[in-house]
Amino acid sequence: MGVHEQMSKPSFTVGETYWDRRDAYKVISIEGDRLVYEYSNGLRKEDSAEAKWRIHCNILLEQSASNPVAHPQYRAIDTGEGFFTHAEAFPIIGKAIEAHSKTHGDYMTHDDLVQAIMKDPQGQVILDRRPDKTRLWSAGVMVAWFSKVFTDGRSEWDTRLERKKVGSAWAYRVRRTKN
Repeated sequence: MGVHEQMSKPSFTVGETYWDRRDAYKVISIEGDRLVYEYSNGLRKEDSAEAKWRIHCNILLEQSASNPVAHPQYRAIDTGEGFFTHAEAFPIIGKAIEAHSKTHGDYMTHDDLVQAIMKDPQGQVILDRRPDKTRLWSAGVMVAWFSKVFTDGRSEWDTRLERKKVGSAWAYRVRRTKN
């Protein structure tokens, strides 16, 4: 069975080990869409089986395409509900900037990035994980973390993007080559 066929529905096996963007984990139990799993350091978590399966399948797709797996320093943002990981959110933001740069010469602002996340199908899935906050707030947090990691020099987008301050926030575009 190919990776695309595997992505159709979660099919975890209790006792088996899988990978997410944080580390390897072992499946402890599955009830409906709730997955209980444990990392190698003993940290036990519960999450949506569908969301964990999607992350697992994305890693398989990256490996099958010979793309590097996201940087290991991208860690989960721990809000209690497992709101998002850098590895799943940052590609949405990076691709939005790349798409914007193809048709615009200017920088993509923070507000435009927030709107792009809210329109992106995968972004909507991530935003739905935080029902206690507005989508606008949640998308803003994702963009703020993207900027934080970029500022820290830990972003895989460092070599591809350039930025400037627009108002009080960063705006981005694809890095221009000097002629």
